[in-house]
Amino acid sequence: MGKFDCDKCDKSFSSEQALQQHKEDYDHSKLEECSKCGEKFSSKESLREHKKKHWGTVRKTVLGNKLAIAGILIALTVAGGGLALNSMNPGQSTEEKISKNVDKIVRISGGEYYFRPSTTGVNKTGTVMVRFTNRGSIGHNLRLTGVGKGTSLVQPGQSESFTVNVSKAGELPLRFECTLPGHSEQGMVGRFVST
Repeated sequence: MGKFDCDKCDKSFSSEQALQQHKEDYDHSKLEECSKCGEKFSSKESLREHKKKHWGTVRKTVLGNKLAIAGILIALTVAGGGLALNSMNPGQSTEEKISKNVDKIVRISGGEYYFRPSTTGVNKTGTVMVRFTNRGSIGHNLRLTGVGKGTSLVQPGQSESFTVNVSKAGELPLRFECTLPGHSEQGMVGRFVST
């Protein structure tokens, strides 16, 4: 009893009759192919069952990526705020912890397409904490032009703070803007000026 191989797929049969029946039953031009490994199946149901074996690998990769991203975000939050994990007091807000080391706190709100206030006075030297609150209905950010400091994308109703040492940031005035495409052109710009 020899093997009879299908010339259109990887299946083998014990008899020529079984091979002929296979060729009549399946249209090989419409085989479903697994995008992960390239194996072909005669039905979508078979392919769906096959794909389940790949899920374990995907699940581990996604979980690993989520844990890595969470670790990076924690590290950035701690480094960006100048805080050490062992010095955190759960009863204090991040703003309260940061504000102990700053000379001035500046609160700026923004929306479509404005910053308020758009001009703010600061001392020529010292550490300034900027607190940006998004009052709009879409995401915005506040970035200091040419300094490399600012917020990430702040969602509607959310706030984010950052600090900048004015003596290291360059001469005043310092320009700030929303760097999302088209937002600064529509008016989301402002300045820190010397008081």
